[in-house]
Amino acid sequence: MSGWIAALRDDVTALVRFRFVVQHLVATQLKLRYHRSVLGIGWTLLNPLLLLSVQAMAFSQILRVEAKTYTLYLFSGLILWQFFSNAIDSGSRSLIANERLIRVVSAPKLIFPLSDLLVALIHSGFTLGAFFLLVVAFDAPVQRQLLVLPLGVLLLGIFTFGLMLVVMTLMTFFRDFAHIIGVLLSACYFGSPILYPPQVGNRFEVVLRYNPLTYYIEFFHDALVSASFLTQNPAAVGGVWPSANTWIVASACSAVSLLSGYLVYKTFEHDYIFHL
Repeated sequence: MSGWIAALRDDVTALVRFRFVVQHLVATQLKLRYHRSVLGIGWTLLNPLLLLSVQAMAFSQILRVEAKTYTLYLFSGLILWQFFSNAIDSGSRSLIANERLIRVVSAPKLIFPLSDLLVALIHSGFTLGAFFLLVVAFDAPVQRQLLVLPLGVLLLGIFTFGLMLVVMTLMTFFRDFAHIIGVLLSACYFGSPILYPPQVGNRFEVVLRYNPLTYYIEFFHDALVSASFLTQNPAAVGGVWPSANTWIVASACSAVSLLSGYLVYKTFEHDYIFHL
């Protein structure tokens, strides 16, 4: 046990020492993504709004729910999903994409998935800005429950980073995993309470209960969507605070994910270079 604690301490120290490299990797990724793009970073606002418009118009009619509130409900889930899916997808390729740098620079390999996580977080921050544009356009109230959103994002970030270390290892050792990860993300998307409003999602309670993302999405729904829609009680006012069960399960999943991912990373840390 003392050996693992010492290894963790050394890795944290190394991350602090190489923080400027992380900053450079994040800045480089942001610049390359919007290089020669007319709208530049504006696409981080426009793209989710276009996706939202298509899905909101289609599913509000199919599910026969009030369009404006459903749009905010859908968008609040899409913010989380954009962060999670982008981080997992880019994180799975973080070592492969930085092969040349890894071969010439002696730096902890943790900085590469960490930079991908931060890039995904920055993009989601812009998407959250687009959400509040909709709040203003729809004249929707801003709730006190917004205070819990940073904690929800922190727990989600820890959970996601642990998974990134696992999928990064799988992708590095088995390139065929690239064909599987997209399918897994699609299944996860449709198995999460993003498209389904509460009255529909309750029919899939057994599935949703065992999906860890459900509990992180609840932070976003509770912080950004009105209580009347979440509880299906027209008389309800304000928002809904996350339940004790949500806090416990989300915290436990984050701890287990990070611990498992770190153990996988340390087990294969010195073997990655031979599979790049």
